[in-house]
Amino acid sequence: MRFLGLTPEAVAARSPGVPLRRIQRTAGGSTAFGALQFGIASLVVFGTWAAGGSRLYAAIGETGAFVAWAVTFILLAGVLLAPLVIGSGNRGRFLACFALAFAAYSAVWIASWIAMPNRSGEITGAMGGTALFALVLCHAFGAPRLWTDTALYLFIGNAAGYFLGDYVHGLLRGTSGKLAWGLLYGAGFGAGIGASLFAVQSGIRSRIQAGELR
Repeated sequence: MRFLGLTPEAVAARSPGVPLRRIQRTAGGSTAFGALQFGIASLVVFGTWAAGGSRLYAAIGETGAFVAWAVTFILLAGVLLAPLVIGSGNRGRFLACFALAFAAYSAVWIASWIAMPNRSGEITGAMGGTALFALVLCHAFGAPRLWTDTALYLFIGNAAGYFLGDYVHGLLRGTSGKLAWGLLYGAGFGAGIGASLFAVQSGIRSRIQAGELR
């Protein structure tokens, strides 16, 4: 996926002299930022479910509602997470990358849920979806060897956030339960995304820290 221009070579050619932001310097900073920003996007999406999910189901069906929410996730999270991407002129490039990755994840999750509308479908969707998400990220950023690590970060964050959120939702019920689910899912998956983006950008970060782009 070199056409996206996010590989270390492409970023180095386009961004001489660009320093690392604070949130790009450490795994902890990137992970925390990812949790916060994706958590915000998730609260918005789950908030629409809480406020008008039944009406949306009636208007466009369950699959249509899932697709609409996936698009909302892509647009919001793609913009909010862009500061984690090193270099200049990368906002649109990352949005395209994130759209591909999240669309692949969503397609697998939705298909798994429709085929198995139970816990098995959720687990299968989480495993297959995050594996594809990681594959897109790694190839887009020129780090295919990091697929195993990236897939693990994404799966752990996604599964922890989703299933803990599901548990809390079962306890609270109603609007507060749905919002709590959204917050926990967003923070968990966002942490996995932040950690993954830190990992796949190790090549360009090493060049900057070595002073090669000055």
